[in-house]
Amino acid sequence: MILRRSRSTLDDESNPDTADEVATSASPPLRGHKDRFNAADLLTFGLPALFSLAIGFWQLATPGAISGLTAYDDGVYFGAALQWVNGSWPYRDFVFLHPPGIILLMSPIALFGKAFGTGNGLTVARVCTEFVATLNVVLVVVLVRRHGRVAAVLAGTLLALFPLAVANSSTLTLEPYLVFFVLAASVALVRAISSVNPNHWLVASGALFGVAGLVKIWAIFPFVVASICVALWFTRKSWRFFLGAVVAFGVPAAPFIALSPGNFFHDVIVDQVIRQASIYQQVSLSGRLFDILGFPGLPGSWLTPSIAVVAILVGAVGVVFAFWLDNESAQRSDVLLLGVTLSAIACLLVGSEFQLFYSYFSAPFLAISFVLVLHKILRGVRARWPVRLGPRYLESRVFRVAMAVVFLAASIALATHDFSYQRQFIEYNLRGNSGTVAEPGVVVSIAIPAGACAISDSPAVLILGNRYLSTTPGCPAIVDPYGMFLALNGGVVPPTTSAPAASFTDQWQTYFEEAQYVVLTFPFSEYIPWTTTLETWFRQNYTLVSSSPFAYIYQNRTNS
Repeated sequence: MILRRSRSTLDDESNPDTADEVATSASPPLRGHKDRFNAADLLTFGLPALFSLAIGFWQLATPGAISGLTAYDDGVYFGAALQWVNGSWPYRDFVFLHPPGIILLMSPIALFGKAFGTGNGLTVARVCTEFVATLNVVLVVVLVRRHGRVAAVLAGTLLALFPLAVANSSTLTLEPYLVFFVLAASVALVRAISSVNPNHWLVASGALFGVAGLVKIWAIFPFVVASICVALWFTRKSWRFFLGAVVAFGVPAAPFIALSPGNFFHDVIVDQVIRQASIYQQVSLSGRLFDILGFPGLPGSWLTPSIAVVAILVGAVGVVFAFWLDNESAQRSDVLLLGVTLSAIACLLVGSEFQLFYSYFSAPFLAISFVLVLHKILRGVRARWPVRLGPRYLESRVFRVAMAVVFLAASIALATHDFSYQRQFIEYNLRGNSGTVAEPGVVVSIAIPAGACAISDSPAVLILGNRYLSTTPGCPAIVDPYGMFLALNGGVVPPTTSAPAASFTDQWQTYFEEAQYVVLTFPFSEYIPWTTTLETWFRQNYTLVSSSPFAYIYQNRTNS
């Protein structure tokens, strides 16, 4: 006999006062471990994960993807971890515009890189990021699994095949790690909602949200949604959730804050608020929605920003229609996940700047919400029109096999397109002025002696060439030249026609005086606050000793 509960009973499921009674009357008897996770479950989790791993390692197999200069940000995050394990502290010794979470996460790999080569360390970090992206797919499956295996596989596969994930999973970025902890926190909160004793799940969820905030401040958006849900649904026990969040964020961050509280607040909070988008990052609302939905990586010239706006509006109507059609099975966990989805989209829409890889932040939650809405619509249709669309058709073996074939065919077709698009994406980033794949790390390792003091407008170049950490006393710790514009130039970022702050330019001249080598990805890169005076001084004191794509190497005539 199938127990059917009313909506009010489902609401009581997360009420601490009635949870025991609901669990006793409605929970099925416990089964053995083998019964709870069988071959079908293995396929449910394994198929989306396999898609993710296949696409991810196809990306990394691109010539140069492991050892080449694929992005700017990976050098910043791994460079910060390298500087920290080498004795320099963020906020006090160098500008770092994010909380210290990624530094802590990357510190074991940074220690490995310090011992066995920083280029090898960055390679390990890139591979680890791909595995984290696959774990995100698995967590999406976990969150949707209660709605059935088909729904779970669909949601996980949608994320695995999200074409713009290449901008995140092919190298070290913050978004995969941020998403991982937000998804894990959501899993814990969903377990708290359905648990007889939610105490430890509330603490775990809060702690995971705290770690997510330690990775990137964007975690505040889904955290606010989760906090509202917790405050409403777990009134007397909600303090556990907030305690977990405060401890998980505060304890690891405390040493960094204590050493330089003013710079920490300025770098992590103020600079993010006042930052101005460069001309490359000024994206319209429709353009952002276009990227959020992954349209740039999908086939079809008809997929335009206007279509993206229409798709979002249709999706909003679909959510309302789904809850109207199937209001009997409304669950708090579904409300939570839809709220987190909206918060992730809002986060990407309200910022002053937008970049392509930001879209990964909302991708998992969009996949979850799409499947939840589709599931509710199908459930509502079957409940309202059981004769026309009853089990005889929708649950027949022939129908299920046909749907499985269609799903696999569509997935393979989209994966094939992903392979092509993502390979082109990586190769485009790797190619220099000559149109061939550039290996600036190799050039740097040949031209610059080990242990020399070298600085660059892109730290990744020095990291790949194992010349980032210097044994020369007093060598500047340059981690994020672009971010320094935000912190030291009033938030005005390149390219700009306004003159840089005099103190900012003077600081860079000091760096040039202390350095023995300067490596620029382009001659007189815009990531340096050049003025006529500084450029003249540089030409008088530095000599170009090597020139190749992404590696223009200058030697200090007076300090070498």
